[in-house]
Amino acid sequence: RIAKVINHLKRKPLIAIECSDIEAMDKVSEESFLRYDTMKGIKKVVATPNTESEDLYYIFCKKGGENTLLIVEPQPELVVMIRRSARMLRRK
Repeated sequence: RIAKVINHLKRKPLIAIECSDIEAMDKVSEESFLRYDTMKGIKKVVATPNTESEDLYYIFCKKGGENTLLIVEPQPELVVMIRRSARMLRRK
């Protein structure tokens, strides 16, 4: 479940996805991000107010037949857990 944290007090649910729905995940600073960012008909969900952060990740998934691009700023532990759980994202 991805939620946007507002004023460090409230959480606004944005989307719930299964790790098996994730097709790609990496840092926004990587070249591979441009492939997904420029796709036509993609739903973009920005789940962080820190859009200039160096720790931004993108998650590309297919949710209900719709291509979705999430922009998140996850804790390092979460990145590790997602990579372990998503078959397509195993480290090389």
